[in-house]
Amino acid sequence: MLRSSKCEGVTAVVLAALLCASTVTADERQDVVPEGSHSAEPSSPAVDSAPPAPEASVPAQPGRGHVGTDVDEAGRIKTVFLGGIGLLALPAAAVCPFNQANCEPGEAGLALGLHALGEIYDVLFGAGITFAFGLRPTDAVDPHGSLGREHARSYFLVEGQFRYLLPPLGDWHWWLGASGGMAVINDSWTTISDREPYADTDFVGPRTVTLGTQGLTLGIMAGGHWLVTEHWLFGTQVRYANWLLPSERELTPVGDSASLAGRIDVLEVGIMTGFRIPLTR
Repeated sequence: MLRSSKCEGVTAVVLAALLCASTVTADERQDVVPEGSHSAEPSSPAVDSAPPAPEASVPAQPGRGHVGTDVDEAGRIKTVFLGGIGLLALPAAAVCPFNQANCEPGEAGLALGLHALGEIYDVLFGAGITFAFGLRPTDAVDPHGSLGREHARSYFLVEGQFRYLLPPLGDWHWWLGASGGMAVINDSWTTISDREPYADTDFVGPRTVTLGTQGLTLGIMAGGHWLVTEHWLFGTQVRYANWLLPSERELTPVGDSASLAGRIDVLEVGIMTGFRIPLTR
């Protein structure tokens, strides 16, 4: 009896230990999630993250010393046509329209100019012409006293120009430059019969006696312009130049001499207007 009760007690203890072990094993199996399977708990909904919108590209603004794109380069390369009017003064010149014994101090004339320049970033270069004429005719030597001889003078210049744009000040764009080329001074003498012919008959040949004097020009200049619109501009300029003329004056058959010779100081002040055309591809 005693042995039987002991066996039953041992059997009960073994069964309880097996039951406990099976319970622990079941709990561990529930906790372990097989690789590749999803958790039983509901996952939070995924938030759709849209890719960020690309930032609006701002075209690079060409600046001083800036090498831009093809568009910028096309916008900064322009052709500029200029027309101007001004005063051409020779303040220290010895003007001798008759002979070297009868010289007059100084001369002034009205100047008209046309120029075509190419603009590449801050540099302008090109060429143009200027025509000027004296503001007052002078009486010429009249040996007989009845011919009514008069003298007139005109100027014609063909020059190249170079300009460099400075940083703008407000709405104005200022520049410095240089010029060089050729000057032609034309002296002409007429009589009253040339100016007021007695008849409408046309005669062969010139009605005036003329002398032409050619020389070189070298000058420095400065000015500024204001952009009225995208293409139209208005400005002003001042120029100091030297005319290098032959030192010997030519003479006409009647003894009149060329009015200018040697080195001449020239001062020109004027206003101008122009039109800019951008070059595009």
